[in-house]
Amino acid sequence: MNNENHCKSRNSVTVTFKVDEELANLLKALPNRSEFIREAIMSRMAVPCPACGGSGRLSKRQALDVKALLETHYVGRCLNCGTRVTYTACARATGEVDPREHVRMNQAMKGGPLYCRACFSETELCERCNTWWHPSEKNHVRKHHEDSGGKVG
Repeated sequence: MNNENHCKSRNSVTVTFKVDEELANLLKALPNRSEFIREAIMSRMAVPCPACGGSGRLSKRQALDVKALLETHYVGRCLNCGTRVTYTACARATGEVDPREHVRMNQAMKGGPLYCRACFSETELCERCNTWWHPSEKNHVRKHHEDSGGKVG
């Protein structure tokens, strides 16, 4: 469906406005003035994307839809590489996730470190805390297992 038909399928209203001659000439040169103007207005009225923290922009309606979706999905950033990580509760409930994926997300949901799939495949289990840690976390033992006297517990 092209944009022209899409607009006609909605209850379209024609809006007119005045512009200076130079802007009018620029608009006349565009292949689809209406589409350009609609996109320009929507981009000005757009709000930061709630999923990516604002690097993308959405219409207010789209942002509300994404926000509602995020309320049922876990979203975070990989502790090691910063990649955005999502996980649907539905996939976990239906058993469509391999067991290691379940361990990865369960660890994060319980307050442990969150890793993307690629980084988690490189993790090692710390037997002291029963948590999977990426090798880049070289100070894990010192940061998480030393008592106040400086001894590893």
